[in-house]
This record gives sequence, C-alpha cells and structure tokens, in this order.
Amino acid sequence: MHEFQFFTDRVNLAAGVAYLVDDDFKHAVKVLRKKEGDQILLFDGKGMKYGAVIEDIGKNVAECRILFVEEEKVPDTPIVSVGFGVVKSGALTEIIRDATALGVRRFCPVAMKNSVVKSVNIQRLKRVAIESVKQSGGSIVPEILDVVRLEKWFEIVQDAELKLLAYQSAGVTLRNFLKDRSELNSVAIIFGPEGDFTHEEVKKAVDNGFVPVKLINQRLRSNLAVVSAVAYIMYHFYREVES
Repeated sequence: MHEFQFFTDRVNLAAGVAYLVDDDFKHAVKVLRKKEGDQILLFDGKGMKYGAVIEDIGKNVAECRILFVEEEKVPDTPIVSVGFGVVKSGALTEIIRDATALGVRRFCPVAMKNSVVKSVNIQRLKRVAIESVKQSGGSIVPEILDVVRLEKWFEIVQDAELKLLAYQSAGVTLRNFLKDRSELNSVAIIFGPEGDFTHEEVKKAVDNGFVPVKLINQRLRSNLAVVSAVAYIMYHFYREVES
C-alpha cells in the first residue's frame, strides 16, 4: 500500500515548518483522523517532498515540523504541454486527471469554432490535478491556464522543440513520426474539440510549425485521444532516472 501524501503550498523552510490547510487539512484531520505526533508526507507541487510530524492542530490549520526534505527524481522525459479544444466537464476531468498522472506539465483549454463549451472552472481543474498527483505519488502539479484563443496558444508554446497536431486525417502516424527521434526537451501537442478542427484551424497550426499526426485509424473520444497520445510520447522518450 502506497504512503498517502498531502499537498501544501505553505512551507517555511527557514523556520522548518509547513502548514496543512483547506481540503488537505480536512482530509488529514477529519477523514483520516491524523493527530498531533503523527508523521505524514507532504509535497509542494513544485517537485519537493517533505517528511513532517504534526505538532499542532487548530480549527482550520495544522502546523507540521519538517523532518526531512527530498527532491523528486523525475523521469528524463520532455516537458509536455497539452492544448485542447474545450470539451464537456466529464471529459475535461478525465483529461486533467489522467494526463497529469502521466506527467504533463502544462494544460491549456483552447477556444475553437467547433467547441461545445466556451468556459471552464480552472480552480476545479487545479484540484483535480492535485488529487491526481497525490494518487500517482508524484510531486509536481501542472500549470493549468485559462481558456485562450488558438493564436494565443501558438504564442504560449512557440519555443517548444516539437509541435504536434493530433488530426485524424493526417498522413503520418504519431508512432512513425517519432520513431527516429530519441531526445527532446519539450513537446507541445494540441487536440481538437468533439467537433474536430476546422480546415482553417489546421492550416493556422501548420503555418505555426505544427505537424499533423494521427494516433490510430479509429476515431477516439477527445479524452481518450489526449491520454493515448501523451502516454505514447512519454513511453517513447522515457529514460530511467539514476538512483
């Protein structure tokens, strides 16, 4: 059974303390019945983990004394940024939850012509991402941007070494396109909404350096397409971390 970890963005290393608040305080104290003197594992969402002991439990906050600090050894894979046409809430939750567990570092919902939904609850998605990091045993919470127009997405990822457009009508598969590529620092990939990209959107993406690739011959739901592509990219570039 894996060790449960709690998220905190309130760490004072100089003082050797960290604080549990909000949902993580409630989960630790109200649900798991953690008490003063119990040791717990914390993470800050930026790659650091902290062994700590609960020293004081207040009404809405628990003060924890830091016992040790550990930087997570992350796999040597590219920094992956995922853009996607805004989709319905259920599919959106699955995208954030599962792609976060796979190691995506940045998500950006993109307003497109065929998007059914026009806005998203960013704070809810951030909570979904934090929960996914907890369950997967990681320590890095991805950046989740607010909805942007397609042109803005191109600006955001303009420095990515590889830019991909997941497109069912593409003439090359993701597998074949990546087969001769072994090392990359950054990848940006964008997916269409349920109604797919328009021809104009595909052209704009290509003009901005994106290469259309298809995953498989079958048409996949938006959330499944994202998770399948990200999983393959991570698998293709994965390198073991030296202990």
